Amino acid sequence: MGRQSPLSLDEIRPALDRLLKGPLALAVSGGVDSMALMHLVAAWWAECRATDAAPPIVLTVDHGLRRESAEEAAWVGHEAARLGFEHATLVWTGPKSTSGLQAAARAARYSLMSNFLDREARDGRVQLKRSIVTAHHADDQAETFLMRLARGSGLDGLSGMRPTEVIAADDQSYTILRPLLEVPKARLVATLEARGLTWREDPSNALQDFERVRVRAALELLNSMGVSGTEIQRSTARLARAREALAAGLAEVLPRLVCLHGGLFAEVDAASFLRLPDEFRIRTLAVLLRSYGGASSPARLSQIEALAAQMSEASDHRYAVTLGGCRIERNGDGAIQVWREAGRDGLPELDLQPGARLIWDERFAVSLSDEEKGPVCVRALNAEDVRALGSDPMVLGELRGLRQPAGALETLPSFWRGGRILAVPYFKSFRESAPGCSVEFVAAKGLSGARLA
Repeated sequence: MGRQSPLSLDEIRPALDRLLKGPLALAVSGGVDSMALMHLVAAWWAECRATDAAPPIVLTVDHGLRRESAEEAAWVGHEAARLGFEHATLVWTGPKSTSGLQAAARAARYSLMSNFLDREARDGRVQLKRSIVTAHHADDQAETFLMRLARGSGLDGLSGMRPTEVIAADDQSYTILRPLLEVPKARLVATLEARGLTWREDPSNALQDFERVRVRAALELLNSMGVSGTEIQRSTARLARAREALAAGLAEVLPRLVCLHGGLFAEVDAASFLRLPDEFRIRTLAVLLRSYGGASSPARLSQIEALAAQMSEASDHRYAVTLGGCRIERNGDGAIQVWREAGRDGLPELDLQPGARLIWDERFAVSLSDEEKGPVCVRALNAEDVRALGSDPMVLGELRGLRQPAGALETLPSFWRGGRILAVPYFKSFRESAPGCSVEFVAAKGLSGARLA
C-alpha cells in the first residue's frame, strides 16, 4: 500500500457537521487516532466559535496499567490546553483481573467518562450531558467485523459500529459519536505527520495476547490477498442498510403484535407471530427478552433462534420455557405471554430518598416526591405479599382485571416504609394512598410502538 495523503478539514467537515451536535467530550488517549481527532475537531471548532455551544472538553482515562500512563495523560492535558480545550484525567482504580482485561478496561473507560459527564450536567456546567466523541476509524471497523465474524455474529454484529450509538446500561446512559469511521488509520497518521505533530504509542497495542492485536495482524494478511479494510467497510455499510430496513419493518409490525401491559407482562398475538418471517420472529423475541429480562444475563442469539424454532414447531401450541431472565408460555390456542422471572437470586432491593429517581432491575424508573418525609424501601413483592393484597376486596377486583400470568406480580417493584406497603404499580387504590410514589416502565427497548394497555 502506498503512502496515504493527509486528511483535510474540508474533507472531514461534512461528517463533523453532521454528527457533532450539542456539547461534546473528546475521548483522547494520546495515541495517533485520538490525537488526530483532537486536532481535527480543534480546527473545526475554530470555525464554530460564534455558536452558543460549550466548547468540547477532552477526557483521558488513566487505566493505571503502565508506569507511564499518568505522565501520558498529563501530556494529553498539555496538548489539549494548547488547543484551548479543557482537560480532565479520569483514573481507573481498584483491582484489575488479567482475564478479559481489554474488555474490562473498555467498560471502565466508558463508565468513568459517563459518570464524569453526569456530574458535570448535574452541576449545571452544561445544559445537556455531553456526547462522547471517539476516534474509531475504518481499520477499527474492519477489525470489529472480523472479531464478530469469528463469533458467528448475525446481521446486527456484522454491520459494525455505528456513527451514532446510544448506550443504556444499568443506571447509565450516554451517546457515542464516531465521525472518523470511514477514514483509514494511515490517513490519520499522515495528517499528524504533515503537521509535524506527535503522539504517544501504547506498547500493549503490539501484544499478541490481545484478540484485537491478533486480528490486526490477520487483516494485514488478508490485505495482501486483496481483502482490504475498504472492501470490509463497504460490506458493513451494506449490512447496516439491511439492518435499518429490518428495524423499520419490525417497528411497523410490533404495534399490531404486542401488548406491553405496562411492563407487568407482554402478550403476543400467537397467530400473527407464527406468520412472521423467521428473522422477524427472532427479533421480536430478542426485544421482548431484553425489555422484560431486567438485570439478568442476556440470551445469546443462538438461544433465541432455538426458541423461535421451538415455538413454531410446537404441534399442540403448548410450551413453557425460561430464557434471558424471562418466562415464555403459551397454553393451547391462547396468546404468548412473556414476563420477568424472579430467578434464584431474587430481585433487587434499594432505598429511595425523597426527590430521587432510580432504576430498579433495569426495567422500572422508581421515583419518590421531594415532599415525602422520609425514604422508602423498593423491593419485589413476594408470594405472601400477593396473598395479602388479594384479601382486600378492592385490590382483588383489580387483580382479576389484570389477567396476569401466575408469578408476574411477584416481579413488580413495591414501595414500603416501616414494614407497611405504600404502593404497587397498576393498583389504583395504592396510587391514591401514596401519590408521592411513582413507577415508569422504561425498559421497552425497541417496543416503543407496542400497545401499552
